[in-house]
Amino acid sequence: MRSEVGLVMTEQCPVGCRHCLASHAMEAPDLPPLETHLSWIAKVSEVERCKSISITGGEPFLYFQRLEQVVECCRARGLGATVITSAHWATSGEIATDKLKQLSQAGLDGITVSTDDYHQECISLANVSNVVCAAKENGVSPRIAVTYLPRGRSAEQVIGDLRDRLGQHTLEGVQIEAGGIVKLGRAHELEFPGPRKKAQPKLVCNALGPSIRPSGTVESCCRAPLPGTSPLVIGDLNTEGFQPIYQRFLDHAIIPFIQTWGLIEMLGRLVDEKLASGLESYHDVTEEEICELCHAILSSPARVSFFAELFHDPEVRRRLGILTFVLYGDPALLGETGEDKHA
Repeated sequence: MRSEVGLVMTEQCPVGCRHCLASHAMEAPDLPPLETHLSWIAKVSEVERCKSISITGGEPFLYFQRLEQVVECCRARGLGATVITSAHWATSGEIATDKLKQLSQAGLDGITVSTDDYHQECISLANVSNVVCAAKENGVSPRIAVTYLPRGRSAEQVIGDLRDRLGQHTLEGVQIEAGGIVKLGRAHELEFPGPRKKAQPKLVCNALGPSIRPSGTVESCCRAPLPGTSPLVIGDLNTEGFQPIYQRFLDHAIIPFIQTWGLIEMLGRLVDEKLASGLESYHDVTEEEICELCHAILSSPARVSFFAELFHDPEVRRRLGILTFVLYGDPALLGETGEDKHA
C-alpha cells in the first residue's frame, strides 16, 4: 500500500457488471493526453519509496496502445507495472498471447483478472483462462481477483468453485484474491442475502492507497471516485509534484484509524463524543455498507477534526502504531508520538 501507486487510466468499461461499485460505462472518452500520463509517471518515479504502478480502470485494455506506452514509461522510469482487467478482450488464446507478448516486451510485471458470477454474466471464463495461460507463457505474473456477497457464499467457496472450473493446471502458481462486494454504484441494486452476523464486523478497510484519477486528482482510496471535499483527496498532479502528495498520504491523520480501528470503533467514539448526529442509521451497519459509512463519517469537518486531533495523542498514536505493524507490517508509527512528529 505504501510502495505501489494506482493509476486509473480510464473510467470507461464496455462490460457493465451489475456489481460495479463505480458504475463504469462507455461514456465520453476520458483519456488524458499521452504527455500528461508520462508526466504523472515521471513525478511518481521521483519518490524513492514508490516502486510500482498498478494500472486500473474501467478497462485499461480499451486503449491498448496507450496501455503499452504507459508500461514502457514505467520501465524507463525504473518503476514496476501491473494491470487489472476483466479479460473481455481475450476471446481467443491467440489474441491473449499477442497482447501479453507486447506488454511483456514493454515491461509489464503482472496482470490481475477480475472474475466472478457477475463478470461471467458477460465474459466467458475461457477468457480468464486465455489471459492466465498467455501471461505465464510471456513471463507476466498472473493473479485472479474475485468478489462475493457478504453473508452469501464464503470467499473459500467462491475460490473453490473457480478452482474446480478452471482446473489445477491453469491455476498452478496463480494467486487468487477475494473481497466482499460493497454498496456503491450499480451494486446498490443487488440483494445482499442472509441474516446479519451476530458479531458485527469491525469494518477495517485496506483499500486506502494513493490512486491517480484520469483528471490528475490523487485520492487515497482505491474503490471509487470521491467527492472533492473528502479528506481522502490528497492532491492534484496538474498543479504539484507527487512528493508532497505522497507525504500527505504517509502523514494522513485519518487513514490509520480506518485501517486499524475500523469504522465501527470510530463510530462508537463519535457517539461518545456526541459527534454522531446524522449517523443513527449506521448503528447496525453491515459489511457491504462500509464505504457508505466511511463517506458519511468523513463528510463532517467536525468529525474529521476530532480524529485529526486524536491522532496526535501519544497513547492513541502508540496503539495505532502497534496495530499498523501487526496488520500490515508497517513500522512507521512505532515509537513516534504526535509530539515527536511535529517537534
